[in-house]
This record gives sequence, structure tokens and C-alpha cells, in this order.
Amino acid sequence: MERALLKASTKLERPPNDRFKSRLARRVMKLFDDGMRDDDVIASAAVFQERIVEGVIQKN
Repeated sequence: MERALLKASTKLERPPNDRFKSRLARRVMKLFDDGMRDDDVIASAAVFQERIVEGVIQKN
């Protein structure tokens, strides 16, 4: 899970101390709990979901 989180943070171009790191970490853990095991797939799914959330927040 840690590798997936690092990959997702890198893809999102976020620093390690980003204020949304815990939200991203929870997203990664949820995907793992849902049965995903490939860290590349988890990272990609987390990035996709995080970008959706960012888009919704920016519209409001």
C-alpha cells in the first residue's frame, strides 16, 4: 500500500507533506480493502478518484 500511495502522490505531483495526503492514503487503503493488490492499479485508481474530487471541489 505504501508504494501505491507514493506512486499516486507522484502522479498527482504532490509533495510528501501535502495537506490532502491523509485523504489520498484513505483512498488507497479502501481500494486495497476492496481487493485490489497491484500497486500500479491502486495508484491509478486513486489518482482518478482524487482528480474527480478535486474537480467537484473546484466547481463549488
